[in-house]
Amino acid sequence: MRLSAPSIALVAIAVLVTGGWAASRAQPNARTPLASAAELLAPNTRVASFTDWAKVREEIDPSSFAVGANREAFMFGAHEQDLSYRSVLEDKAIDMRRVFGWSPLNIDWEIYGRANDGALLAARMGDNLSAATVEEHLQDAGYTEAAGLWSTTVDNFASRATGQPTTLRNIAILGGDRLILGSDRVGYLEDAVARHRGNARSLADVRSVRGVLAPLA
Repeated sequence: MRLSAPSIALVAIAVLVTGGWAASRAQPNARTPLASAAELLAPNTRVASFTDWAKVREEIDPSSFAVGANREAFMFGAHEQDLSYRSVLEDKAIDMRRVFGWSPLNIDWEIYGRANDGALLAARMGDNLSAATVEEHLQDAGYTEAAGLWSTTVDNFASRATGQPTTLRNIAILGGDRLILGSDRVGYLEDAVARHRGNARSLADVRSVRGVLAPLA
């Protein structure tokens, strides 16, 4: 049975933070992939989009990821069936895996959020992806690590990661939580990591947003 598109891709939403805060995260469905992803975004996020790539792979079973043509066929199928229409990585997958070691082909889900003061791209690593693999690819791509954050220069990013989202210029790999976080601003990325580790208020805590997340969960 074909999955409906909203169960895989969350339509971008304009977030009205005046909706107030939810009393607690300890609600039904609080740990679904969608809700868990929303917890990574800042509470003042204005637009968010989510794609559940694990569900896409259940719907479109690629025969193999070892052959480039099969990867392209998988991505084309996801696009044609409207399963990846909110993804910011949809048209980056083939080159992205070569540069970064991960892509929609081996992550469970992605979420992108944009606020007035920055943007965040986050992904959960799939079972066949390790933090060590991601770090090795970043080293090969000319990234340097400092205080747990991997960064590269604008010029190096333009030459080594041509066409990739600028939110991948600065990356945090949270191996214990199997998360990858990226932002074009170091400060915004640091805030995201601190928010996650401190369980601080996030987009998922905004009452109006929880009203959107609950039926989609």
